[in-house]
Amino acid sequence: MVSAIHSIIGNKESDMGTKIASIGELDVILPFKAIGADIYPVTTPDEAREVLRKLLKEDVGIILIPDDLVPEIRDFLTEIRGESLPCILPIPGSKGSSGLALREMRELIKKAVGVDIMKNA
Repeated sequence: MVSAIHSIIGNKESDMGTKIASIGELDVILPFKAIGADIYPVTTPDEAREVLRKLLKEDVGIILIPDDLVPEIRDFLTEIRGESLPCILPIPGSKGSSGLALREMRELIKKAVGVDIMKNA
């Protein structure tokens, strides 16, 4: 996962100057520090919401969140979904992938292109 993100974006800051951040349990997000992401260890959904509020005011383009945390902060994520940045990406959590990341990516692609190009994924 880390190498895939690194190959896509190259480094912490893109040409537009945006940064990458990761929020979640320390053991899950620590590897992202290796690609230059800012990490924000949290243990509760309220802490995650607080960090997200802070990051929305900064120049952060991508926020990585363990998919097991997403349902617990869904209300907040729904509120900010219309923002162009940051792009909030679910990643597998400490218990592995729940499939949420793939389902959300599938819905976003379907919405963008009008067809389910991942129907066999």
